[in-house]
Amino acid sequence: MDKPEGMSSHGMVDRVRRILGTRRVGHGGTLDPLATGLLLILLGDATKSCSAAMAGDKDYDATVRLGFSTATDDREGEALERGHFESLDRESIERALGQFLGEREQIPPQFCARKIQGVPCYRRGRSGQAVAIAGRVVRVDRLALLDWNAPLLRLSIGCSPGTYVRSIARDLGRVLGCPAHLHRLRRTRSGCFTVAGAWDLAELAGREAGPIAEEMEKNWQLLREKFFTFAEKGFAEAEKLL
Repeated sequence: MDKPEGMSSHGMVDRVRRILGTRRVGHGGTLDPLATGLLLILLGDATKSCSAAMAGDKDYDATVRLGFSTATDDREGEALERGHFESLDRESIERALGQFLGEREQIPPQFCARKIQGVPCYRRGRSGQAVAIAGRVVRVDRLALLDWNAPLLRLSIGCSPGTYVRSIARDLGRVLGCPAHLHRLRRTRSGCFTVAGAWDLAELAGREAGPIAEEMEKNWQLLREKFFTFAEKGFAEAEKLL
């Protein structure tokens, strides 16, 4: 599915349940309400393999805003530290982007779905609690500057699953010496799936539920036979089989 802005991933699941008239619906790979783009939807027995569906590398089209940081590391949070970006140019930005390539430890945003002692960090953040979130190793394969129109810079990102683009935006601001946050985000690929082949909610609602379920079952069988079965070899190798 192509998720619209302003809707949570769980909200997408609820809409699909109502459209298709089935309760067994899940998603593979959460997108924040701010984000748009590819959200994998799973039906029936496929919901048991949500973790496998989330394990492919991701591509994003992201816009970062320089000038101030926020509590959530995106435009929906309260503005915090402010700074100046007037002295930055394309060359200095591209040098900074190069520091993020490869494997590195990344600290997730304070407002994220990771749980500490069973409680999601975003719930603690909303209650005013500051939490110490452990970093984890992520991998960034591509971080290219598509456009620089101060104070906005647009990036093309290719990364491992579990990478927070909000954290990239926050940390990029620190490297540049100017606070920053994520202004806009669109996921364009997850594993072997691309947003070019995704439906929006209007397209889904305009189709008959029976044929949709049959098509999804065929896709599920294909993935079980040619993709998830080989997940232990690594998704990069498994994708060559498709």
